[in-house]
Amino acid sequence: MPELKVHYDRYDATALAEQIDPKLLRFSANEAWIELHLGDNDEFAIYFDSANGYVAPELLETARSLMRAIGKLDNQVQDSCAAECQKTGLHPRNYESMLAYVRVFQDSALLGYFGATVNDN
Repeated sequence: MPELKVHYDRYDATALAEQIDPKLLRFSANEAWIELHLGDNDEFAIYFDSANGYVAPELLETARSLMRAIGKLDNQVQDSCAAECQKTGLHPRNYESMLAYVRVFQDSALLGYFGATVNDN
């Protein structure tokens, strides 16, 4: 069985952090988001709780800090996927992933991933 290929530092942390700009916020109901561009027509959104069309500046700064650390965090996710792939013996395509969204809370954050290959026969 082939091993899962890990692609370290696949996101440009500086460019992502620079895209966290309150002027780019979009709003809907009690939620706000910024679409971050990765290049090659790829993007993901970072979400915030919003009350009355307002996002606390601290949440935006937390998002910037998180994006500056995204390389390290994403590398840990990929390492975890590679270890699980090796442990289970399943095909590596079951563990290929890419960042889908980030949700920033007052005291935590959630990174959501898409499976890169689904139902590939």
